[in-house]
Amino acid sequence: MEKLYTIGDAAAELGMPASTIRFYEKNGLIPNQQRSSDGRRLFDEDDLEWMRFVERLKVSGMPIKEIREYIELYMAGDSTIEERRRIVYERRAAIDAQLEELKLA
Repeated sequence: MEKLYTIGDAAAELGMPASTIRFYEKNGLIPNQQRSSDGRRLFDEDDLEWMRFVERLKVSGMPIKEIREYIELYMAGDSTIEERRRIVYERRAAIDAQLEELKLA
């Protein structure tokens, strides 16, 4: 049986506040959210890895709207790979441009 984490356990494992996880859920950034019979949020290892990925996108400066778009494309399946690549490449180009600006400052 796979290990399931409560929101507190997931927050501790990820090193982020539970409020961040709630924000991710509220904004549709955690697909296929599980709940216990009494309504508590439950997360498995795949969910934790997904939240780590979302956090990396967020830290890169990607707006929540774009993260949500990426997730929707991901959930739509392999036919969206090129569009997902475009989103990631655009984010990388934005980061590269920021680095160049910092070098010139």
